[in-house]
Amino acid sequence: MELMKISHVDKTYSNGLKVLDNVSFSLEKGECLGIIGESGCGKSTLARCLLQLEPIDAGEISINGEPVQNLTKKNFKPFRKQMQAVFQNPSASLNPKLKIRDSLMDPYLQFGGQKELQHFSYTSKENYVGQLLEAVELPACLGDRYPHELSGGQQQRVTISRAISIEPEIMILDEPTSSLDVLSQASILKLLDNLRQQFSLSYIFISHDLAAVASLSQQLLVMKDGRMVDGFGSAEIFSHDRHPYTKELVSMF
Repeated sequence: MELMKISHVDKTYSNGLKVLDNVSFSLEKGECLGIIGESGCGKSTLARCLLQLEPIDAGEISINGEPVQNLTKKNFKPFRKQMQAVFQNPSASLNPKLKIRDSLMDPYLQFGGQKELQHFSYTSKENYVGQLLEAVELPACLGDRYPHELSGGQQQRVTISRAISIEPEIMILDEPTSSLDVLSQASILKLLDNLRQQFSLSYIFISHDLAAVASLSQQLLVMKDGRMVDGFGSAEIFSHDRHPYTKELVSMF
């Protein structure tokens, strides 16, 4: 089942730099689609466009068959419930003045409360927050702490917990492990894979780290200078048919 489709998307900044050039791909239900490429190739701009944080200049972005690229913020809100994001720097994603429990409650309150959550139940704020923290293997007592009292790995687990709190279909992962140490990276990747299966999530995993992307993704796309130059299943990563740029990335794997 196709959840998201991106067709011939272009994006040029005001300085004339074209950062997305005829980008097309689709995301299937339950799939992790990895997008790899060096810094500056347009990966993060693509993530912001998918989340409607930046407009595109041409092309179409569809969610469950509905074009969304021209929707107002108000009209996009129903789709926003279906799509959440985890970014590179968890400390920048969490309000330093809010306790963890209040940050975790924000999506629930923002979308008016979710009456029919499949995996979580809302009987009280304390119970709901406890379930969210348990899902990412953190103790419920951390709900009373502020972001600066948590390690980087714990902070990223909290942002993942917040992203799954309203049970979206799609998660955009933009360099979710690049700010973490090696051990934290491995544990976060394992957690993300478990959550994808447990909650029937679909991921778009954007990173410059080929090893991280390959460990989690079923399909991979290679991005260079704003264009998709290669695409293949994870088992085909070492194939001799790969694009020269893919081979260059693989050589540093």
